[in-house]
Amino acid sequence: MKKLLLPLFILAITMTSCMKEATCTCKTASGTVLSTQTKKSTSKSDVEKFKTDCSAMKTQEKVNGVVVSTTPCEVS
Repeated sequence: MKKLLLPLFILAITMTSCMKEATCTCKTASGTVLSTQTKKSTSKSDVEKFKTDCSAMKTQEKVNGVVVSTTPCEVS
C-alpha cells in the first residue's frame, strides 16, 4: 500500500504545480465589475489563448444608443 501512495502523492504535487491560471475581469468605465472569468489548465497554450481572447474583449457604455466609452477587459 505504501508503494502505491508515494507515486500518487508525487503525481498530485506535480499536477498542481503545473496548473496555470488566468483571470479575465471586465469592468465599466467607473470600475464596476461586470464579469469575471477564470481559466485553470495544465496546458500553457490554453491559458495563453484565454489571455489573448480576454485582451480582445471590451465593454461599451451607451447613452441613447451612442457609445460614450469603451473599456478593455483586464487579464491577471
